[in-house]
Amino acid sequence: MTNRVRQVREALGIPLKELARKAKVGSPILSRAERGLSPFYPALRRRVSEALEIKEDRLFAGKETKR
Repeated sequence: MTNRVRQVREALGIPLKELARKAKVGSPILSRAERGLSPFYPALRRRVSEALEIKEDRLFAGKETKR
């Protein structure tokens, strides 16, 4: 299953490095999360949602976060 963040990012034509810069996270961290190799921790979810200007609950609908 393709990651929703990646789907939205690509639909908006935003390169991974640009989203990482806007979200103030390292591009390797974002890349690993998009590929499902690392979780989208709460702070990363918030930053990515804000950078994409999409509400977090819409972007991550149906996904649970481990705390």
